[in-house]
Amino acid sequence: MSWFSELLEYLGGAPEPPSPDEREEFALRLKTLLQTLGHPVRMDMEEFSFVHQTDSQVSFLHNHYEAWSALPTEEREGGLIRAAESIVTLSAKTELPKAYDEAAPNLLVRMRPLAHLAALRIDMKVRGAEVELDLASLPVGAHLGAQLVFDTPATIIQFPRSQVVDWGVQLETCFERARKNLVALNPNPFIRVTDGVYASDEGDCYDSARILLTEQIASLPVQGRPIALPANRDTLLLTGEHDEQGLHILLEAAVAATKTPRLDTLRLLVLDDGEWSEWLPPPDHALHAEWVELAIRTTGSGYAEVRDKLGRLHEAQDEDVFIAKFGAMEIEGVLHSYAVWPPIPTLLPQADLIIMPVSEDPEEGFVHLRWHDVVALAGDLLERVPHLEPPFWQTTGHPTTDRLEALRAVDIPLSR
Repeated sequence: MSWFSELLEYLGGAPEPPSPDEREEFALRLKTLLQTLGHPVRMDMEEFSFVHQTDSQVSFLHNHYEAWSALPTEEREGGLIRAAESIVTLSAKTELPKAYDEAAPNLLVRMRPLAHLAALRIDMKVRGAEVELDLASLPVGAHLGAQLVFDTPATIIQFPRSQVVDWGVQLETCFERARKNLVALNPNPFIRVTDGVYASDEGDCYDSARILLTEQIASLPVQGRPIALPANRDTLLLTGEHDEQGLHILLEAAVAATKTPRLDTLRLLVLDDGEWSEWLPPPDHALHAEWVELAIRTTGSGYAEVRDKLGRLHEAQDEDVFIAKFGAMEIEGVLHSYAVWPPIPTLLPQADLIIMPVSEDPEEGFVHLRWHDVVALAGDLLERVPHLEPPFWQTTGHPTTDRLEALRAVDIPLSR
């Protein structure tokens, strides 16, 4: 039996993920039923949630779906009705407390990709929101965000920073209380999978958030600095930076996570002096190429989500803006991300390589540039777009002939 098979057996088996078609059918039928009850919602299949059109409150469907799918076929219609009634009742009754002391016992924190939080903000603009959505969150590493939520037995409520201001407390105060509440759910959540590998396996939607329990993680007996994979809300695996077997187990878990809903990240993070940052095995490591591919895949997914929302926003505002795609190519056996900077105003993703046509005529060829060379030689033509993760850069022009000659000098010959 492989290490990963043992891991799955330890964590309770590896059931087949639910069919996406069945999940979507459940959500569509539930949405129709809610509309019949006079409670219109917008469906978000990526979050597997409903956004209530009256107040933008979010109802997550995971628990409702699991309860419904466990019913015998002849009882599912009644289960659907009960789910709809529950959502209507909870959305009507669930309000955030007016005082912080009343809210504090129910504060928790969940991990979400910063790209997803950015996409939510853009989506609110697309739907004509007068106030920009600014959810109560803090960054963790370069691409994840810890988001404050108000937890009830049946629903999870997200809320903006303005709510924290209304409570008259600092955001850090709320996060510290949320961490304490997370510990209270289980003071010792990290179980040993095998030597040097640990996991949080509570299955309570907050496993990945336990990456914030840095003091406990720092005390785990791992080889070198702790490495974390918070792949999704129910997956947090930990090992040490020098543990090749442990990194292999995390790699297998990351690949398996791609087949499950609600994927947050395939990137690794390292804990150093109480802070998390992005990490890859060194270039000479046996698993370096595999983790690079997963890191690029995570970044690409974030760019695709934000790019889609930006496209809808520009369409709604009747703006003609070119948004470059984030792609990947293999060069001499190594995967690199890339984006194309054309000679027109562009929103440009930040990638390993920037491909730039030397003129408006593509027959005249391209230069292939490392990102740091682009910044050094043409950075004055780039303006960072605020509040977007992963980062986009607005091009304010195109390099002149003289500048292009300097860029040609650092061109990377491609041999694929």
